[in-house]
Amino acid sequence: MSLGLEKQVICEPDGSVAIISHLPATTIFGEKISLDDVIAILRAHGIMSHIDTMGLEIAVERSNKTGEPIENVIAARAQVSSDIILEELERVELKDFLNEIDSARKAYEMMVSGIADVGDDFKVRFVEEGKVVLQISEPEDEDIYGKKIKKRKIPVELRRGEGISEYNALGVRRFTADSTGYLVVDDNMRLTIMSPFVVSEDKMKLTFSILPLRRKEQVRSLMTLLTSQFNERVIGNQMKIDLYSLIERVQLLIESGDVAEHLLLAQGKEPTAGKDAIIKILAGSERQQHSSEGTISDQMKQAHYCMVSQGEVLAEETPSIPGEQGMNVLGTVLEPLSGQARNVIVGQNVKKDVTQDKIFYVATKAGCFVSNNLSISVTDTLTINGDVGPRTGNIVQGASVIVNGNILPGFSVECKEDLIVNGSIENGAMVKCNGLIVRKGVFTRKGLVMVKSDADIGYIQDAVIRVNGELIVQRYIHNSRVTVRGDMIVYGRGVQGHDRGAVMGSRVSVMGNSVFHSLGNENEDTVIMGGCDQDLQEQLLRSQTVMSSIQTDISMLQNQIGVDLTAPDAPEVLKRLPQVQKDIIAEKLKKIKALLADLKLYQSKSVELAEKTYAPDIDAISINIQGHVIPKTILAIGADSYVVNKRTGGGVVRRVKGAVSFSGSV
Repeated sequence: MSLGLEKQVICEPDGSVAIISHLPATTIFGEKISLDDVIAILRAHGIMSHIDTMGLEIAVERSNKTGEPIENVIAARAQVSSDIILEELERVELKDFLNEIDSARKAYEMMVSGIADVGDDFKVRFVEEGKVVLQISEPEDEDIYGKKIKKRKIPVELRRGEGISEYNALGVRRFTADSTGYLVVDDNMRLTIMSPFVVSEDKMKLTFSILPLRRKEQVRSLMTLLTSQFNERVIGNQMKIDLYSLIERVQLLIESGDVAEHLLLAQGKEPTAGKDAIIKILAGSERQQHSSEGTISDQMKQAHYCMVSQGEVLAEETPSIPGEQGMNVLGTVLEPLSGQARNVIVGQNVKKDVTQDKIFYVATKAGCFVSNNLSISVTDTLTINGDVGPRTGNIVQGASVIVNGNILPGFSVECKEDLIVNGSIENGAMVKCNGLIVRKGVFTRKGLVMVKSDADIGYIQDAVIRVNGELIVQRYIHNSRVTVRGDMIVYGRGVQGHDRGAVMGSRVSVMGNSVFHSLGNENEDTVIMGGCDQDLQEQLLRSQTVMSSIQTDISMLQNQIGVDLTAPDAPEVLKRLPQVQKDIIAEKLKKIKALLADLKLYQSKSVELAEKTYAPDIDAISINIQGHVIPKTILAIGADSYVVNKRTGGGVVRRVKGAVSFSGSV
């Protein structure tokens, strides 16, 4: 934010007070300066710990009323003034204290990582039991220009760690060493005394860490600690070095001036983890031929379906393998993590064959193989107790399928026999089956439902459905495209009153006869087509459009040639033309020949489509409405239609002498 050029900030030497002078009354954009603008200037100059917003607000209001610049606005900033005393009561500045903390943390990281050389820069402190290693005096509140200001605390919150005692009294925190060792700060900001003996997290190694020692009393303390602690330790048969050799090595390191070293005292043996059982699905497509080494295969956590023959091996199991024991540096036996077994549930029509190192699951009859949640079976009909969704994946089945839930968005079911859905087919789902029963509804705007034979559906909404047999709809159809090659009935159960019909805002074509409870909706166009397949009709229209375009192209090429090729003297005329013109005519004739070939294909296709698009005996087709019809409904038989312009009662729609008649009454 740019507030203007005429501004000035004056800070006291200690940074505790800031005075703003000659701040303009408006920003460069002509807007009145606000309290937020003033605070932004303060913070831009480091005044963040405390800002007297009440005084600033008064000054800003005065400036806004009078239009005069803001002058002499005071803001206070508290300072950190804690007393920090390190080991042996040596007083240090805040910056030096933070450097000490940083060094102690780096030393801790180096020690636990096993790096030998920690270097002089880390200033690792060797402390003896009973010494005060750190003392911090909490800052007291202070008056600044008559206002009580709470001073900021040290920006590092140290806590008491292992080997440290803490004493708090009268605003003073005192940390004392309970044991002899190295003073460090661990990853959790705890002040900690680390023993020279370092055991790795897995307790497989025992090392002795020698860090920089600069005073003789520190060396004596270390040797005393080394002798007492080492003698007290009970080490198993994993020993790598004895006490005498260790003391000798420490003395040599100190005398030689080496800064640090880690000596391996004992080495344990890690336990060997076992391996989990592996289950591999063998039946079905290639997408099921996967297993995870060392873990249970994800196949058995998901549902898989496929057709299998009698005697086919469905799955194989490699049993779990136990791990081997280990031992830590103290000689304690460490038990391994055993491999996890998996108990496969053997369902109907499956037998279990056990060999020396494998278990095989074999089908005892042909049918549909189902594996789901460590259960395998072979059934005549695939039954899914739940939804078709992420748990099951897409279903491809050679027999019948029963879904005791819904087909969720984005998933598909394809089966060669009948499909029964006790829930709904939801948006974006794809279904392809022989026969279909849906207890609830189909609303799959971005999906498609294709039925080879008959279908019985609760309701259809925002869907695209094609049924090659008979279709029965129990309740209603709304905003959908429905194509039926056989007969159709819409019962309209639950549809009441005369303000809507059982089919609304939809486009329905029925090749056979149809019976509707009621039709139409005043807000949407409803089209009912009898004796016609609308999908094929659209293909036929597209084919006819393409043929018309091809014929136009042929006529244009013939006109461009400029010679009547059907005339008797056409050969003589062509001979007299220059060679360049002959080449151009030859190229155009080549294009005409290709277009004629395409035209022939489309003509053949159009004849075939015309035979399938309309019912052979179209005058025998009828549309029966039992209740009422609402305006904006179009009733068609074949290519002829009748528009309903006023509310009417039920009636019959037929085609008589090439025209559509409707017997509905007002």
